[in-house]
Amino acid sequence: MSNNGFKIYLSIIMSKKQKLLFTLAYTAIITFIIIISTVPPVSRDAQTHHLALPKIWLTEGVLSVVPEMEFSYYPQLIDLLYYLPVAANFDIAAKYIHFLFALGTAFLIFLFIRRYLNNFWGLLGGLMFLTLPVILKLSITVYVDLGLLFFFTASLFSIIIWLENTEKIRWLIIAGICSGLALSTKYNAIMAVTILTLVFGYFYFKIHKEKENAQVKYLKYLAIFSIIALLIFSPWAIRNTKLTGNPVYPLY
Repeated sequence: MSNNGFKIYLSIIMSKKQKLLFTLAYTAIITFIIIISTVPPVSRDAQTHHLALPKIWLTEGVLSVVPEMEFSYYPQLIDLLYYLPVAANFDIAAKYIHFLFALGTAFLIFLFIRRYLNNFWGLLGGLMFLTLPVILKLSITVYVDLGLLFFFTASLFSIIIWLENTEKIRWLIIAGICSGLALSTKYNAIMAVTILTLVFGYFYFKIHKEKENAQVKYLKYLAIFSIIALLIFSPWAIRNTKLTGNPVYPLY
């Protein structure tokens, strides 16, 4: 075997080893989460909020509110998914639904890094994300934070890709949809989406400051992004406006 042939063979062997190691690592994490999540939900927010509301919906109708419970007016996109395991009397499945958003975010990180580097670094980035202590903790609880993280990450990555070529409006539309879904998950997304809007405005002008009508085009893009995000969020705002006169009750 020639020297070049041996190098190619060695690179193939190393590639197979890397794939095996990543497969084992991801399998170990997923198995660990599945096993740890087999106990019933005991966290406070799960019992008093994220599972309590679907149980109320079973008797009073989906998306009904309880005036004495302020959190019943919060956006409840992820809680709607928890309605299914609650209706099936299998609350543990809600943990797995929440964990799926962590896996989804890891997949987004893999795709994003692979776009600029390669599969190895993409897989490593996803693995590092899943092994963060806070992610492991959230993955075995019935919260909505991982859903918020998934939608916001998708929005952030879409904005970055769009800035590479602002003529590809579909990435801006995807970012608007994901931001709207983030807003429909938790009110914390209001600040996150606002900061994202300011950041993409800054980088847009930094990239296109020499072009004509840059300000007009930015306002057009900002309008597309904002209108789509607000349209996605609007059902929750309309509901709260009808019930309380405040679209973001009880925040304002």
